[in-house]
Amino acid sequence: MQAAEINPTVATPVSQQLQQSRTATSNQQQRESGESAGTAGSNQQQRAKQQNARDAIDPSATATTTTASASGAASRVVQGSSEKPPRLDGQSAAHAALRTSSAAKPGVSQGISAEWDAKYYWSALGLITVISLATRLFMLSEPHFVIFDEVHFGKFASYYLRREYFFDVHPPIGKMLLALVGYLSGNDGSYLFENLGADYLVDNVPYLPLRAFCAVLGALIAPASFVTLSAFGYSVVTSTLAGLLVVLDVGLLTQSRYILLDSMLLFFTIAAFASLAQFISKRESPFTSGWIFWLASTGVFLGFAVGIKYVGIFVIAAVGLYTIYDLWTLLGDLSVPILGAGSDDRPTFIEHFAIRAVFLIIVPIAIFLAGFAIHFAVLTQSGPGDAFMSLAFQAGLQGSSIQNLTRTHPKTIYYGAYVTIKSQAHNCYIHSHLHRYPLHYPTGRVSSAQQQVTCYAHKDANNWWIILREQDTDASQYKELMPVRHGDRIKLVHATSNTTLNSHDVAGPVNAILQEVSTFNAAVDTVTPYPVFRIDTNYSPILWSTLGLGGTPEWESMLPFRLHHENTSATLQTKGEALPEWGFGQGEVTTAVTGVSIADSSFVVEEIEDHIFRHSDATNPIRARLGFLQSFIELQTEMFAANNRLTDNHAYQSRPSEWPLLHRGISFWQGDQRQVYLIGNPVIWWSATAAILLLAVADVVLLIRERRAVYDLAPATRFRMVVCGRMLLLAWALHYVPFMTFARQLFLHHYLPALMFKIMILAIVLEHGVEFVVGLAAKLFGPSVRSSGRVALLMVASTTTAVAIRYFLLLAPLAYGMYQARSDVEAIKLRKSWDLKL
Repeated sequence: MQAAEINPTVATPVSQQLQQSRTATSNQQQRESGESAGTAGSNQQQRAKQQNARDAIDPSATATTTTASASGAASRVVQGSSEKPPRLDGQSAAHAALRTSSAAKPGVSQGISAEWDAKYYWSALGLITVISLATRLFMLSEPHFVIFDEVHFGKFASYYLRREYFFDVHPPIGKMLLALVGYLSGNDGSYLFENLGADYLVDNVPYLPLRAFCAVLGALIAPASFVTLSAFGYSVVTSTLAGLLVVLDVGLLTQSRYILLDSMLLFFTIAAFASLAQFISKRESPFTSGWIFWLASTGVFLGFAVGIKYVGIFVIAAVGLYTIYDLWTLLGDLSVPILGAGSDDRPTFIEHFAIRAVFLIIVPIAIFLAGFAIHFAVLTQSGPGDAFMSLAFQAGLQGSSIQNLTRTHPKTIYYGAYVTIKSQAHNCYIHSHLHRYPLHYPTGRVSSAQQQVTCYAHKDANNWWIILREQDTDASQYKELMPVRHGDRIKLVHATSNTTLNSHDVAGPVNAILQEVSTFNAAVDTVTPYPVFRIDTNYSPILWSTLGLGGTPEWESMLPFRLHHENTSATLQTKGEALPEWGFGQGEVTTAVTGVSIADSSFVVEEIEDHIFRHSDATNPIRARLGFLQSFIELQTEMFAANNRLTDNHAYQSRPSEWPLLHRGISFWQGDQRQVYLIGNPVIWWSATAAILLLAVADVVLLIRERRAVYDLAPATRFRMVVCGRMLLLAWALHYVPFMTFARQLFLHHYLPALMFKIMILAIVLEHGVEFVVGLAAKLFGPSVRSSGRVALLMVASTTTAVAIRYFLLLAPLAYGMYQARSDVEAIKLRKSWDLKL
């Protein structure tokens, strides 16, 4: 009998064949080892009980997947082989279940409503897409005012069209997509979205194409959720439920209708996950065109996600962790050769690793970097973002005031130079004056009583410093040009007071955990000075040698540098803290060994003057523009620093612990008896929170029982619940838990990426709950009960959808900005903490 002769739809013959296999194997082992027949029979009965337990929960799925996995082994048993059949639990069960579902139409489940899947798949997908588009595009022109962060992202799109340099904490791809839509719709960038609440109609602004672009991408989140669960093997009913719940969430609706980055982020995040799910569904046919397409799509969508907002890194982490698991599984598959081709010419492990590295690492990085390359190429004019960048960067912007300075500004810094040193992050100069630190502070602490060093926001004669070698005391001895290089140990002498910059183990004037910075006057001060600092130009020896450059780089003006105190190994910094009245409110300057940020410790030489430069390159302009790598690193540093500075309180900020239960929302706009207020659908949010807990508990219970060799689920069901369920839980956790560590301002909309996965978790928990109840009923009342599983799932899905619709209709006016009477607003205020305008 051949394997092909086994009917894959009939369960009984396979069970008999597997039983024969177990019996034959047991008898063979008895003959070889002399074990007693009673012991073998006991083991055989135990295995039969485990098989019956699986059959009791889901016999139809067990039959299907068992047949697909064991047909070859069963045929060998019929022919008299004593070879053991393959295990059908653990990873083998998951792979067998996947092969079974892949044999049918891709994305069609083998669950309790499988017969509906092939028939209604495309109809359901189309219906979800149409409904989602309708809800997102409805009343899109209202309100016709600049609302919430449209004031930022609309403005940034206009700056791209004007080619004026601006600064933002988010990567550029999302804003460039908005600019592209604006360009195609006739926007010339003249309108800058500067005033919150300004009327688009009065200024004749073409804002609808921008909103429509965001709305369409937001609408596609729902069908992408449907595709994800279908690819994971869930029924059309469950996949449709997930898509409809995404449509019916008022929070996702609100965030998708306006000129914001979030709808783009959400779409590319779920698109990457849906592509990964499709890729997983084709894992039994590697290196086919479909397999490669979905792998490549995953990488492309990952690149766009992180290129829109940095939180896109969370979906990259989710995909990356699965890929590690996938490669680890392949490494343990002895049928997959490591290097050379196997007997059946299967792809090698190295080939699997390489193609994943290309599409899941190189492609996203390339897209991310390309976004910044285009950003720099487009923004060539001086603009409002100049002040965030170094003088060297500003010098490359057309129309920048720094360009005039570069005509007489030397590129290289030499010993003996008079310089002003500016903090980029805090826009102030390292400064000293004749006033000294108070010997005793009000707190009782004692200072060095040496001359103050501060950070002063204005140009002043007391901002000038002279650069000396560590062993020198006077600049007059320098008769030739000696460039200062990376790693040189230098002294900085204050030009007007002839005192030397100094730091020591004395507590800072404001921050006692930091070290005081002062200047030392040899004629007055008796404490031993420590005036030597080491110059750090952010030099990379590896990069320097790669470029074929010898020696160490010279210290160049206008490029960021840091100063490290030699005696204490601390780094010079200013954190923006203001000194008390005795320090005239100027900024505190300190050194610290740990906890020093790059932004707080980065300085530039803004001005240089001295006779030593009469024969230098002072008449040569600095290079026109920094290279891409330097510009990219500088911008990344400033973006992260600016993000961390977003610590001020906001009227509608919230903490991550408040998000799952919808403690409060965000007011986007308020008008006359109208408002746009972002809040979620409480039925969806609260029930999905419970679903996460249920799935986590069920997973732990299954792990414990399987550890005791008790298998409650058929392989196909186990694959969906354990493998796919864990992936969704992981994605939700990665998009939620990290925010608990953030000190910056946070808002409810930061939870929306996690919400997408949370909604899918709710849908699959409902399907598994129905499967479990139907399985128990079949065990108690007979197999005929199982035929009602599809009806039960439909009833649960319909009831859930109906309740979600009820609250969607109740809260939708807040998303659309509809007119509402005071009584209507009071009726929809389901929690006292919802700060709606009454």
